[in-house]
Amino acid sequence: LCRHVLSRDLLRRALAFGYLLLPAVSLAFTSVPLLFLTVLTWRGVPVIYHKSDLIATFLGAGFFYFWARREAGGSRWWLLQAAACLLISLSLGSPRAAMVGIAAVTFIWLLARRFRLLGFQLGILAGVVAIGVPALYLLDEDVRQSKGYSIYEHAISIFDLEGTGVYLHAETGDPGGNNRFRLVWWRTVVDQTLGQSPVFGLGFGADLAARFVAEYDQLGEDFSTRSPHSVIMTAFGRTGALGLALFLAIAVMMARNTRTAFRRLDFPAMGLWSGVWMLWFSACFGVVLEGPMGAVLFWSMLGMANDAVRPVEAPEPASAAAALQPAELAGQMAVSP
Repeated sequence: LCRHVLSRDLLRRALAFGYLLLPAVSLAFTSVPLLFLTVLTWRGVPVIYHKSDLIATFLGAGFFYFWARREAGGSRWWLLQAAACLLISLSLGSPRAAMVGIAAVTFIWLLARRFRLLGFQLGILAGVVAIGVPALYLLDEDVRQSKGYSIYEHAISIFDLEGTGVYLHAETGDPGGNNRFRLVWWRTVVDQTLGQSPVFGLGFGADLAARFVAEYDQLGEDFSTRSPHSVIMTAFGRTGALGLALFLAIAVMMARNTRTAFRRLDFPAMGLWSGVWMLWFSACFGVVLEGPMGAVLFWSMLGMANDAVRPVEAPEPASAAAALQPAELAGQMAVSP
């Protein structure tokens, strides 16, 4: 589709339009959810539905997209859009997979020596702290029950692999327990696949949660259609070592083309590749690519980003004989009866 100029322009504009609307729609959904669940529906189904972890990932991709637009020489308006995407992404629910994605893609920009992006991120966070903490003290509110403290606890919980951390904010919940939940599931998927079909996997009809449910004492819930919260584990469990190798081969080719875009300082392409990697890294720690919500955007952006670094095929130089053909043909037509 991207090799067709009109289709490529339509796809890029649709992506930009979606990113522009996303911050406002996300805030509106969290503020008045009943409007989306009961009014903006089609045959009883919400036209727009909010899933906080995926929205956080999409907003993270939007941050890099708008930053790239600014780096390409765009107006400062793009910085405001980038800041809105970053702040709302971090404030939605428990976006730990999105946090990992933002950190990983930021590291890619640092490898390309684009250090201003990190400075911009740190500046936004410092500004929020500088304004928020004094405001909480003036209002005589407990900092440990603020939204910012919940974001902080979610961030540090990423490293709580043993699940022994103590979390104070009411909305933080038990992220350490969630870490154990995922690690046990991943271990059971690996053990079951290695034991039954390590090369070709268990297949797409297998219940990857059956053994996990028994081991994690979740017998009262139906996990049969759920993903193990990692596309790597899904690929290995469903398709074995062969399928995982092919999936990782795609990632290697993605890295190669990303390197090309960053070496060229092709900022539009860098924005697209940043969004692709944002979803890819988030998918390693959450349910992103196993369903259409994240997969449609991921594979669409991957096609657009891949096209952006595709070498332009130069037309072959016309030979002297080919250059004379039109003139000779015109002469023949002139004397033809």
